[in-house]
Amino acid sequence: MRDLSETLERLEREMRAVPTEEGDRLEVLLRERARLLKILSHGLAELPESERIECYERLLEHYAAGQRLGDRLRQERALLVEAWGDSTRERQLLRMFDAVEQPGGLIEVG
Repeated sequence: MRDLSETLERLEREMRAVPTEEGDRLEVLLRERARLLKILSHGLAELPESERIECYERLLEHYAAGQRLGDRLRQERALLVEAWGDSTRERQLLRMFDAVEQPGGLIEVG
């Protein structure tokens, strides 16, 4: 169980280092993380009480790490969406400016 937990910790460190833009790589890492968490959680019942408590505490740490990763991904996604919106507005403004500069350019509708 300890080996699985250490592997999971290594995997979580790797996930923190992967940029959000590498969605395919993050997906692979997330699937592997889920697989390891499933193995760890199913193995709890087979452990003696003292090891079960330790393993459960580790699972809680991994849960917290997953929450932090989720927060990071949501924040970075929000920044990407905001940047996309800004670039879209910039393109719209540039098209309007081009239309104004053209002869017979901007026609007001309304």
